[in-house]
Amino acid sequence: MRGLDSNKIFSEIASASRDTTIRIWNVSTGACLHVLKGHTKYVRTVVYSPDCKLLASGADDGVIILWNAKSWQMAQKLKGHEDSVPAVSFDRTGLKLVSGSRDKSLRVWDLRRGCCVRVLYGHSHFLTAVKFNPDSTQFASGAWDKSVRIWDANSLDSTHSCEGHTAKVSSFDFNQNGTLVATSSWDKSVKIWDTKTGFLQRTFHGHERYVNSVKFNNPKSSLLVSRYAAF
Repeated sequence: MRGLDSNKIFSEIASASRDTTIRIWNVSTGACLHVLKGHTKYVRTVVYSPDCKLLASGADDGVIILWNAKSWQMAQKLKGHEDSVPAVSFDRTGLKLVSGSRDKSLRVWDLRRGCCVRVLYGHSHFLTAVKFNPDSTQFASGAWDKSVRIWDANSLDSTHSCEGHTAKVSSFDFNQNGTLVATSSWDKSVKIWDTKTGFLQRTFHGHERYVNSVKFNNPKSSLLVSRYAAF
């Protein structure tokens, strides 16, 4: 199991598994409330919409499924990627979704129409992470090509390519006002970048093996949390 997200309204957790299913758990009791079946391969990621009315899942079958978070019925299937989808992100309205794939592309989806409105290229290797900034004016993408790209959410142009890691980018996170993005990498480091300029602000060293995830401690943005694991 690699993907995990929480529904803060109903105190539920969604988990994604290699067994091709998604499970919904009650936080208080630990009981499994629902088992969602729709993917045919390893489910890589699950993400709730901002209003927690939808759950998006991406998998190795190249499909993104949107689930109704009340009935837990399948609401939409988004097809177009030609390889695994390890990353998806809703904008703050919950009406737009960005996905990143091992086919080296990002896709921007209009959820009202259920269609892809743009396919974006820029990375030269597998995508590992995508995320909108807090006000949804930008989104970022990380990849095995050792870079993070910043994209303008309106024009859908790539405004900056943050390059400096010497191994694949495993994850990233924006601070609360979206002025900084923290990146983690298999080069054992964490880096901080300015999202307006793309300039590197600081590098943190200390881990002895791969750094798999990073998270700002908002609202102060004063504490950066990272972890490593062996694979």
